[in-house]
Amino acid sequence: MSDLIAITQEFDAKWNSNNVEDVVNFFGEGAVVRTVPPLPGAPESFTGKAEIRGFVQMLIPNFSVTSKNHRQVGNKVTWFATVTSDTIRQMGVDTMDAECEAIIENGKIKSFTPAFTQETLEKLASAQQNN
Repeated sequence: MSDLIAITQEFDAKWNSNNVEDVVNFFGEGAVVRTVPPLPGAPESFTGKAEIRGFVQMLIPNFSVTSKNHRQVGNKVTWFATVTSDTIRQMGVDTMDAECEAIIENGKIKSFTPAFTQETLEKLASAQQNN
């Protein structure tokens, strides 16, 4: 297993520990998080540790992630993740699936992009219509 894949697995473990600062510490200065599409009521991206801390705080209550199919090409790692948290359940769905991508430089995440699957987007749309 590559060191960069190990970093993303440790990143997920920190999310599962539900400790905001442990998650934020995986990001480098000036890092960017983009969710595709943006989560309901959230901006398109979070830039820098302060904004990323807000992103993590929004999702962390009772957060759980299960990841698989990690692949590395250069400094980019991709993987599939299934996540849940109190915030996600408040959106009307139990879990969300995403194809994730992290660009890692000097042991820190420079860019993190979870792209939600079509099935997840359909579940979210249905939940929004029922509210």
